[in-house]
Amino acid sequence: MADNTSIVKIEKEAKELETEMVKLSGEYSGFMIVTPEDYTKSGEILQKIKGKYALLDDREKEITRPMEQAKKSVIALFKRPKQILEGLEVKIKDAILTFQEKQEAERRKKEEELKKIQEAEAKKLEAKANKTKNEDKKAELLAAAESTRAIAPQVAPNIPKVEGISMAENWAFEIVNKDLIPREYMIPDEVTLGKVARATRGSLHIPGIRIYSYKGVKASKK
Repeated sequence: MADNTSIVKIEKEAKELETEMVKLSGEYSGFMIVTPEDYTKSGEILQKIKGKYALLDDREKEITRPMEQAKKSVIALFKRPKQILEGLEVKIKDAILTFQEKQEAERRKKEEELKKIQEAEAKKLEAKANKTKNEDKKAELLAAAESTRAIAPQVAPNIPKVEGISMAENWAFEIVNKDLIPREYMIPDEVTLGKVARATRGSLHIPGIRIYSYKGVKASKK
């Protein structure tokens, strides 16, 4: 790992290199190609630029490679203990979800049992209503039966509140039939299209796609 002294030296070197490159850029800031000689000179300039860039890149890697290796070594040291904790976290979370699902199932079961009791009570009231000849009493019993059915039983789950633990509702998706996916949710495979364009060189027609060529300048370092 680089110490403070090394960092200061690197910063100084980088500033010197930056000054040099700014000076180089200034030398060619107004460069234009008008004559064949200018065109020839442009090739020499490009090679010079590529050479300078390669030197900078090599120096950068010379400095950063030990840092990256040190970082990889540190990450490797902590990888296993972190994996153990991650695995334990998954295990505990799975146990929490399993417990909650069980408690929720028991809660629903108790509510269903209460609903059955309510329904039985409502039917008893209806039976009494059908037997009575008093219209006011009959209406009263039928209203009571309806009221009994209308009260939805609610059973709280037996899940204690624990500080630091909260539940989050997550949403995801899975593709069940890609042919039915609306167009606005489809993304063109640009990697494959690029490979096809380079391989066919414009000889293949793909509906909705224009395959074209463009010029570029390549230069070797000097």
